[in-house]
Amino acid sequence: MRSVVKEFEDFDVNQEYLIGGVVSNNPESFSIPKKGYRSDYNQFDEYELKGIQYGCDAAYLIINIKEWQKHSLEEKALQCLQKNVGKLILPEQNILGIVCYPYIKKISMSYVVSNNAWDALGEDFSKLQPNIYSKEEILEASKNPIQIHYSGGAKPWNTPSVPKSELWFEYLCKTPFLRDFLKKFEKTIINNYKKSSLTHRLYNKIKALLG
Repeated sequence: MRSVVKEFEDFDVNQEYLIGGVVSNNPESFSIPKKGYRSDYNQFDEYELKGIQYGCDAAYLIINIKEWQKHSLEEKALQCLQKNVGKLILPEQNILGIVCYPYIKKISMSYVVSNNAWDALGEDFSKLQPNIYSKEEILEASKNPIQIHYSGGAKPWNTPSVPKSELWFEYLCKTPFLRDFLKKFEKTIINNYKKSSLTHRLYNKIKALLG
């Protein structure tokens, strides 16, 4: 199993890399939909889109402070945020990609794996064809994930049926926080049920119509 600190230890601050992170295996397949919440990506220029396309996941980052300070990256990131604040979809990830591209080092996929990946790609991620990552790197991520990212608004702590929620509960049981969580969990489940009920939805509709 890969050490959780190996990529950090192997990161050479004397290289030009500004950050290191998990990158897209298929960056060229990145598309700009014309509709939906992703339509704001159409407002970025070609270079900015390249940064987003070839950027990295912000869930696990290695930052080269030496180069970061040398190139005044904090100031550039803030300026980029102010310029693009109305069209960012994944704010921290988009900003880092734009200001750090192309000096972004690829690290192991194992560091950030979506909880939906096994359902979408198969137990061994066999549906994900090698490209930026090799077949061996993809298999390692499927077998030995270091960090599982629960994508979207459905999380184990509010929707226990999401993929890989059993792992979250397994580790919760090893902490001193289990009892406090269980005390609140019942209320969370009941509230979620109420919000999905027909009565609740009708009430909100009537309330909205009445202003």
